[in-house]
Amino acid sequence: MVSNFFSSLVSSLLSPSNSSSTANQPPKIYLQCNKEKIQFPIPPSSFEVSVKQNNSTVNINNLGELNMIGKTGLITMSFSSFLPNQNYDFCQCTADKPYNYVKTIEKWRTSGQPSRFTITETPVNYPVSIESFKYGEKDGTGDVYFTIDFKEYKYTGNAVDNTVSDVTGLSNRSDASTIADTTKNITVYPGDSLLDVASRAMGSTIKKGSNSYLDLYKSLAKRGGISTGDIISVTKNNTVKIGDSNVSL
Repeated sequence: MVSNFFSSLVSSLLSPSNSSSTANQPPKIYLQCNKEKIQFPIPPSSFEVSVKQNNSTVNINNLGELNMIGKTGLITMSFSSFLPNQNYDFCQCTADKPYNYVKTIEKWRTSGQPSRFTITETPVNYPVSIESFKYGEKDGTGDVYFTIDFKEYKYTGNAVDNTVSDVTGLSNRSDASTIADTTKNITVYPGDSLLDVASRAMGSTIKKGSNSYLDLYKSLAKRGGISTGDIISVTKNNTVKIGDSNVSL
């Protein structure tokens, strides 16, 4: 009897019904443009994010080749999945008709406006251009298989970002659309140091009578540093914000 009791106890503890309902749930994937948004109903089995560092090699007399560390390149992202022609049990949301998704993505691709691509539970949350979109059918079910490629889009000058998602579940982050006089947004990438970010945000030249990158560096250090994915906004009058929080210089 004792043996049977412990066997039943162990079985109940290991049964799926006692495991977390949120364990091993795949992230949700969103794409939005011009205040419209879609959620891809079928998460991909994998996705890929890539970025290059624009380093260069120079040859100096008496020294030979030297590696000159440059600025970071644009992030590229790609994934493949399918748009279901029926509401499968593993759909993450109620699916629209496959070619309605195709029509929307094609409209955004050719709109001349950046989109925002987000994968929840990951650092992927970037303004992007849709670089390529390939789709088609192959098994007679009416499901539409696709591959989509993105490239990071960086706002410059007085351009503003109106693609902020309100449905991703990520921490809220401020974009240029919430700051009327924003002139520059700096995204913190993996491997960035405080000095790298401060230099990109303020410029590496110290101007007499104005705040410098060293002032920002000291302020960021005092506030406890920065995190990958943070967006630092610098306004025309050198006011600095991280999200909705002001940074005192």
